[in-house]
Amino acid sequence: MLLPVADEERIPLMTETISGGGLMFVSGRQIQEGTHLEFRLMVKDQPIEFTARAVWSQEQNSSKKFKPNYATGFQFTVITQEDISKLLSD
Repeated sequence: MLLPVADEERIPLMTETISGGGLMFVSGRQIQEGTHLEFRLMVKDQPIEFTARAVWSQEQNSSKKFKPNYATGFQFTVITQEDISKLLSD
């Protein structure tokens, strides 16, 4: 869930890819490039918290879950190497 500070509306999202440099997710709301967000993900029952910046966002034509459907790529800006390892582990 994405929780914007301004209106406190929860926005469902699906994580598509995670790499050592960032992540990409799909949601029903477009995120403006340059937006910084704080994330908290649960990985194997352990919370991982980090900050990331939107580097691109575009509307996609198909989605089984969201209408409209936006894919957004984020670059990590604050994250520990230990947490990156946890995100990338099986």
